[in-house]
Amino acid sequence: RLNGTKTRLARQSSLDDEDVGLSFTQTLLVANKMDLPDATERLALLHEMCPLDLPELEVSATAGTGLETLRNDIYAALDVVRVYTKLPTRKTADFERPFTMRKGGTVLDIAEQVHQDLAANFKHARVWGVGMHDGSIAKGDHVLHDKDIVELHTG
Repeated sequence: RLNGTKTRLARQSSLDDEDVGLSFTQTLLVANKMDLPDATERLALLHEMCPLDLPELEVSATAGTGLETLRNDIYAALDVVRVYTKLPTRKTADFERPFTMRKGGTVLDIAEQVHQDLAANFKHARVWGVGMHDGSIAKGDHVLHDKDIVELHTG
């Protein structure tokens, strides 16, 4: 179906400088059901019939294999990070529902996502994650990384 459009699948998204309107869309080929018999042979047949120079990931949704890698690859492609929040009264963060934000986002950005009042009354945060000692106090301009845990404090 894409042959009738000016969209092409590619490793990276871009526009063609010579053909106005032609665009390349970043694509990840996800081969699912790799737990089934003859899956490897069917995948080889796909490669033979439709040779694509795309990054590829083999998964099984039923068996759960490859799903964490798929999740991480999707977040990386979207250029976002997952940030988990934690209440001061709890020992663990809510790992079921992360907040997502563009890479380069700050503690104050997360406070605004959680609730405007938290951002307006923000005092500091405690952060567990990349480049910090666990539970270190951070100001609002601290840049967060994928899978950081944030505990927001107001004053």
